[in-house]
Amino acid sequence: MPTYSNHHSAGITCIYEIRPKINATKEIIKYILNNQGKSGIIYCLSRKKVEEMAETLKVNGIKALPYHAGMDSATGHRIRISS
Repeated sequence: MPTYSNHHSAGITCIYEIRPKINATKEIIKYILNNQGKSGIIYCLSRKKVEEMAETLKVNGIKALPYHAGMDSATGHRIRISS
């Protein structure tokens, strides 16, 4: 069963959702498609997984950009301003 947490700051509401890891990629895609028009962040445990997840989302027709600490500053800046 998912665990939810709401955080309110400066008029912005953030909702955190923690779920069991069962078919995670399929569940992420389903969740995004059911929440079109909203933005979000997917945290991954490795840079490689960040790249793989972004590519998987793009293949499934979802706009996604990878962002992680291993990127050079110019690439990171370009991603931050384009999203």
